[in-house]
Amino acid sequence: MLIGHCIPAKLVTVGPPDPPYVTPLIKSLLRKRQRLRRRGHVNDTVDANVLAVKINELIRDFRAK
Repeated sequence: MLIGHCIPAKLVTVGPPDPPYVTPLIKSLLRKRQRLRRRGHVNDTVDANVLAVKINELIRDFRAK
């Protein structure tokens, strides 16, 4: 009970229209990237472009398997 109360969890819904390489991790990172781009965080240390590179690597690794 304490773990569920103290540790935050993100809920991500992956549905049938999503491509097979879109895992819950990738979908949450895509949302985070979109949020950063909307707010204009393009030149920060944790910017949308750095996150996009990480997402691309995860998708490439998934599709290579």
